[in-house]
Amino acid sequence: MSELCLATQRVDRGERVEYWREAMRTALAAECRIEPLEPDFDAAMRVLACGVTELVAIEGRAYRTLRRGPSRAGWVSLVFQTRGVSIFADRGRRVELAPGDACIVPPDRDIVVDRVTSFAQVLFNVPRHELDACLPDWAQHLLNRIPAESAPASAVAGLLRFVVAHHRQLGASDRDRLGATALHLVEGLRRAPAQPAGDTAGQGRLADFHRRRIESWLRAHLRDRDLCIAQLAADLGLSARYVHKLYAGREHGVMGWVREQRLEACRREIAARGARRIADIAIGWGFESPAHFSRAFRKRFGVPPSSL
Repeated sequence: MSELCLATQRVDRGERVEYWREAMRTALAAECRIEPLEPDFDAAMRVLACGVTELVAIEGRAYRTLRRGPSRAGWVSLVFQTRGVSIFADRGRRVELAPGDACIVPPDRDIVVDRVTSFAQVLFNVPRHELDACLPDWAQHLLNRIPAESAPASAVAGLLRFVVAHHRQLGASDRDRLGATALHLVEGLRRAPAQPAGDTAGQGRLADFHRRRIESWLRAHLRDRDLCIAQLAADLGLSARYVHKLYAGREHGVMGWVREQRLEACRREIAARGARRIADIAIGWGFESPAHFSRAFRKRFGVPPSSL
């Protein structure tokens, strides 16, 4: 099999989860349970033979995979995250991958993968004996995050992305040589500063990543009087509990951030309001009533809004 393309858009929406479960079995020889984390589940994968190795490019909307037992016998997968965030976990370890990060997936354990946002990733599947030759201690680094800043990981990921993007222009012999080059570059991962599963630096970077996504969504919905965390979480493929956790260290949490942004927006508009009524500005920025807005404004800025 030199190339295989599978996509849920080929079937009716009600059949997509079962189709994708069969796709995972066909392409990866893996028995999986698929649980969509967003409405309108959608996913696609392209499998490319590259000499003795194999590339699997996967993208789609957020979903959870529960793999029971080992994957394809004699093979090991290195995952390179190219877009979005994914969390890989077994019973003892857990690693979160942001764009550019990589990890080695345990080949013979139950694995849970939460692709918590819309995502894209490339699996570099390598025969175990080939990985033993170029990275002898690979089994000691399972589910350790190899950060995007690592030069070896960046080199491998860049080459894999090139192959996926240009596979139609590449002949079989070209892919064979590029696969061999990628395998050679994997040897450099032994010098990469892998972060143990659960490292606080990686978690902090992912938390910042999620906060940027959340705040971008919130800015786009600040004028919505019905703004709620449940809708935000659903749109971003996160849990409401996790969203609140990200803002637990801030006064009044995530809705406190929303109120601050709304008050600043109102202050700017009131200062340049011309003939517009203050009440209209406040309601336009999602405040429940002029009285509620006036109290919040005075508490924040120390003066009533009419003083501007």
